[in-house]
Amino acid sequence: MDELEIQGLVKQFGSELIIDGISFYVRDGEFLVILGPSGGGKSTLLRMICGIESPDKGRIFLKKRDITTLTPQQRNVGMVFQDHGLYPHMNVYDNIAYGLQKKGLTRSEIKQRIQTATDKLGITSLIRQPATTLSGGEQQRVALAKVLVRDADIYLYDEPFSNLDVRLRTQLRHEVLNVHRAKQRPSIFVTHDQNEAFTMADRIAVVAQRRLQQIGTAEELLQAPANTFVAQFIGTPPTNLLRAQLSQIDGQLVAEHNGIVLPLPRYWRRVLKQTVYDTLILGIRPTSIIPEWLFPQLEKVPSLILPATVRSVESLYAEVNLTLTLGKDTVVTATYQQGGDPLPTPGKNIRVAIETAHLQLFDPTTGKSLNRLFT
Repeated sequence: MDELEIQGLVKQFGSELIIDGISFYVRDGEFLVILGPSGGGKSTLLRMICGIESPDKGRIFLKKRDITTLTPQQRNVGMVFQDHGLYPHMNVYDNIAYGLQKKGLTRSEIKQRIQTATDKLGITSLIRQPATTLSGGEQQRVALAKVLVRDADIYLYDEPFSNLDVRLRTQLRHEVLNVHRAKQRPSIFVTHDQNEAFTMADRIAVVAQRRLQQIGTAEELLQAPANTFVAQFIGTPPTNLLRAQLSQIDGQLVAEHNGIVLPLPRYWRRVLKQTVYDTLILGIRPTSIIPEWLFPQLEKVPSLILPATVRSVESLYAEVNLTLTLGKDTVVTATYQQGGDPLPTPGKNIRVAIETAHLQLFDPTTGKSLNRLFT
């Protein structure tokens, strides 16, 4: 069952359009991550869901109830803010208890809930400390405790780890997921960090340029981006995008870029013959460019093999990123898993195979994926 449904939300501040017709749903028990660059509308979207901001158009349904015009207090939403949202004049216990007191819970029930939450988050020893004496990580755990003690219908997290170091971010990601598993309610987590999104999400909603660009699993975003924005935004390194000319050579449909000829799989003929494209944007995933020393590991070496020159090498633990020049001056990035082979040196001439079965094609005007015409 869809616990949260967003229908055509629009938000404008003065003459500036912030959110432009965004729609999506969150299933019961699902952990959805809203991912996108800064200034793309992510936090504004979350603030409309919790009731801090009101949409100019559109509706918000929670458990099939229209909550669009309800106050935050009427929505039964648990939210963790980027700045923790703690009251500086209160100690830890009173910060956690405040929302429960407002709901009229008994003193014994409040004490029991706080004891359970602080034990789970490892902050029981801090409950009498003033909020102003806490470290950043401690403050965020108190903010999580405020959420954990509530029986909310949905839980929202607005970039809660953005001001913390990498070690603390990793620890608190586990804490947030533990809260989610304990509650089994829909959760929405906003971030601009792809690693965070890929680690935590059941599905990821890419929000940028005021719109929902795509929603899906991490694998779907990587392998089947909806448009060139998602292709360039998702993945480290992102998809290589090349403007290519369509033509035929001996009956074979090919895409040609700067002297590089890439044969297209036969199934593209059925789609492209219905269009008027003579140029398009070609997407090549870095993992689809395979250096020659990995050929022996392949069941079948792709038929398209091209000469390349290594421009730079970046070794990241088990992963290696190669920046290569194909042909005269086409620069692409290849990624592979390091298996003990010596790293190539810049300037070295090598051969690479390209898996043309995994090519992505995009409309040169709209940037939309042509792969989706198959589905």
